[in-house]
Amino acid sequence: MRRYDVRAALAEDYTRARVRTWLVCELAGRRRIGRLFLWQKQGAAIVEKELDEEYWTMLGSFIEAFSQTESGLFLYIHHHSEISLEMARLITRSMKTSAMITFIRDLSRIKPLPSWSSDLDPVLKQMSEIDAIRNSVVHNVSFVTTDEERVSTNKLRRLPWKEERIYRVSPDLLFDLTRDAYKVDAHFISVIYGTPRPLKERKPHMPLLTEEWLYKPRANPLT
Repeated sequence: MRRYDVRAALAEDYTRARVRTWLVCELAGRRRIGRLFLWQKQGAAIVEKELDEEYWTMLGSFIEAFSQTESGLFLYIHHHSEISLEMARLITRSMKTSAMITFIRDLSRIKPLPSWSSDLDPVLKQMSEIDAIRNSVVHNVSFVTTDEERVSTNKLRRLPWKEERIYRVSPDLLFDLTRDAYKVDAHFISVIYGTPRPLKERKPHMPLLTEEWLYKPRANPLT
């Protein structure tokens, strides 16, 4: 059976509906490999749920896309700071993604970005939003609520003075995040390996550069 490749689908400019329809058909042909037991804290009950294969597949695609974006972020630090690859590895070896983004912003105050790459500011902002959700789904166990919505929250492990974060993590959301992660990476790559040209002139080689962001941050992630 052909493996689901969300990046190939996005590269061919598929619509979300088309990709999801293909994925659902793909998953429908698979044999169920078991059931997942989810612990619901309130009511102290163990609720049996069938494996949500569409969610897990999109989660894997998102994690892979974000890893690629982190690589682009690292290469951009190496490129813009004009240091050796070995030095860039040393500087960033213990940095989280958020710290690397802050490093780029601080670096731009010392060494301003060229005017043709000024589009990176909203790119870094979007990557920060994506990183927050990525951290939640990677480090916190998701669970299915009574209204059949899957959410990810830091409630169990957060310190009392830290903000509680709750995200509704549907396959649709993960699709949007995956596509946006590839768009972020495209911006980094276009600056690193492209010629000094305005954004619109770089578009023919990377159509994602001028596409709108699919994920729109909300004040309340559960709405």
